[in-house]
Parts: sequence; C-alpha cells; structure tokens
Amino acid sequence: MTQTATVSVLIADIAGSTALYRRLGDIAAQALVAEKVKSLRTIIDTHDGTFIAQKGDDVLATFQDPAKALAAGRQMLTSTGDDALSIHAGINFGRVVLADGDIFGDAVNIASRLSSLANNDEICLSEEFVNELSPEASADIYPLGPFQMKGVGGHRNIFSVQSESADANTEVGRTRFGVLGSEKEALDATALLLTHNDRSMVCQDGRSLVIGRSSDCDLLLPHSWVSRRHAQLSLASGRPTLTDTSSLGTFVLVESGREIVLRRETMVLPAKGVISPSVSASNEEAEHIAFELV
Repeated sequence: MTQTATVSVLIADIAGSTALYRRLGDIAAQALVAEKVKSLRTIIDTHDGTFIAQKGDDVLATFQDPAKALAAGRQMLTSTGDDALSIHAGINFGRVVLADGDIFGDAVNIASRLSSLANNDEICLSEEFVNELSPEASADIYPLGPFQMKGVGGHRNIFSVQSESADANTEVGRTRFGVLGSEKEALDATALLLTHNDRSMVCQDGRSLVIGRSSDCDLLLPHSWVSRRHAQLSLASGRPTLTDTSSLGTFVLVESGREIVLRRETMVLPAKGVISPSVSASNEEAEHIAFELV
C-alpha cells in the first residue's frame, strides 16, 4: 500500500572506495566497504532511524526525529574505520512517498543532491531540515549560501556540518609541485605562477594543485576560516581553472577591479589576478594569492 510521511531523509556516501579497490584488490576492498556499510546501518539503528536501501556505496535512511538524524550523521563522520574511507552526506526534511519498502519524491532527490554537494567529512543540510532543529542542535551549523541544484529547480539555502577531526593547525611548507621560495622559477613552457607573500610556486601545464589548511594540500594556509581542501587550481592546454570546494567560498579579484565569488563552482581564470580564500581581497585578514599565466 502506498503511503506518505513527513520525515528527515539522510543519504550517506562512502568516499575513497575506488582507490581502495586499486590498492587492496577486489576481495579485500569489498570486505572493508561492506564493514563500513554495516557500521552505518548500526548507527542508523542506534539513533532510531529506518534503513531504507543501499545503492553502491551509499545508504538511504529516514528519521522521525530531526535531531536524531543529525546525531546519526555526525557519528557517521567520526566513524571512518579505514583511513582510506570517508563519508559525505546530505540530510533533507520533507514529505516522501512510501511504496514497496522504498521512498520516493522531491525530498529524496534533494537529499541526494545535498550528499553529492558535500565534501568528504561533511554533511550538507537543507534549510527545511535546519528549521526543524532546536538552537542547541544547530549551534555549530553554518550557512554555505544559496545554491542552484540540478533537477530540483530554484536556488536553495544550504548549510554545513563538518567532522570535528578537521585539523586547523597545519603549517605552510614544502609542496608536491616544488618548494615555495623567494624567487620565481625558470619556466620552459606555459605555466601558472602563484605568489603568496614573498614566496612563489609553479603549476605546470597538465597539472593541478590544492589550496587549503590540510597537511596534504599543495599550498597550506593555517587559518580557521580556510577549509581543509579549499580550492583546486588546474592548468590544461594553457587554460587555468579554479574550482572552489570550500565552506565559505573563494574570492577572485581580476585586473578590472571586479571581484567574483565562487561557491562550489568552477571558473576559467584570466591571465592575471588575485585569489582570496573565504574573505574578500579587501579584507585586512585576507590571504592574497596572486596568479599569473606565464
């Protein structure tokens, strides 16, 4: 029998399994992924949720209590198990159709889009869901801003919760694409030159680099307002692009004086300009990363 219900919909996706299969082989990797899925189902049960389905590496569940849905999501972020696996999730609140042991409707579609939008170790939340939470439960939730979600229609305000294990104390140092130094490197081909304070760095054509505060980033910025993996710069056939993957956005100041804000978006960069993570380049606390195609 077909019924409807108003519930919190959680979709959690396991990230990193593709690399795990390559590294460990099919049998060993599948066993770890299966164990991870089992732990996610245990968390759902612990917080009085209803497991609906598993598709690939993601799980779908509903919760009558929004606070318990968020608590389950938080626990999922901290139960990583194998270091190669992480979780990103989406939670929405709305009316669903229940039929044949599955759920359908826009509320499910939006939860799926939110999960896809989230970075690893992050939960993206809809405004409808956040409005159902108490002030105490939503204390550390912060807005990402309005987003256009494909297939859903219109702009929607999105919110974020990140893993408490985020390391805010990384230091600037050596990178995979050379050492930040006081002099520009000699270039034999088209490249993207980055300058940060009195240091410079080169991204060669066909390569990419990541800006953020995590220890595995190429350009490390030790500030709490910088996301762990804040943005990615790429250069392909002499064409530089910047992709924002942060919580607060990335500001790009171009030569005309216009400033563009990216929020989980990609743009083709001009030949010269300034990148500022999270805050406007005019802000006195801004970190200025000058870029130039050379």
